[in-house]
Amino acid sequence: MHEKYDWKSVENFGGGGEYVPQICQLAEQIPDAIFLSVNFEELNAMCHGLHIHVIPFFRFYRGAEGRVCSFGCTIAAKFKDALAKYGTEG
Repeated sequence: MHEKYDWKSVENFGGGGEYVPQICQLAEQIPDAIFLSVNFEELNAMCHGLHIHVIPFFRFYRGAEGRVCSFGCTIAAKFKDALAKYGTEG
């Protein structure tokens, strides 16, 4: 396991349509991150209950700190910026 990511998981809710290839590419580049996909159309009530109103949507967690960042994102640069910021402890 890559030590930089062994304490973190990432959630992706929704299909993202045209963003799926980019998300899949990121998942391949970061094998220790956990990407989840939820059908936004079928589970709309659940997504809104979790305050997820756009797709794709990402949440970053850091060990005991819990969720440290969450955002809807259609720009890979925003995801990569968050990964750089929360990708190391301390």
